[in-house]
Amino acid sequence: MAPLIPISIDILATTVPSLIKYFGGEKEAEIADKVINVAKQITGKDTPDEASAAINADPSLALKFKEAILSHEIS
Repeated sequence: MAPLIPISIDILATTVPSLIKYFGGEKEAEIADKVINVAKQITGKDTPDEASAAINADPSLALKFKEAILSHEIS
């Protein structure tokens, strides 16, 4: 699970930087997994790297990802 953490941080840093605060604690692997799953769902990509690249390349996907992540934070 640890390899997903840097990818999750990268995706969040470019789209929702205020959520980086959730990393560094004992639940960071769980959070990373959720972030990656949302990214894969939004982009339709199979791997974390592909999802990250798609989000970073397409502003509309980045916006959808940001909205999805923020809705998870609120609920």
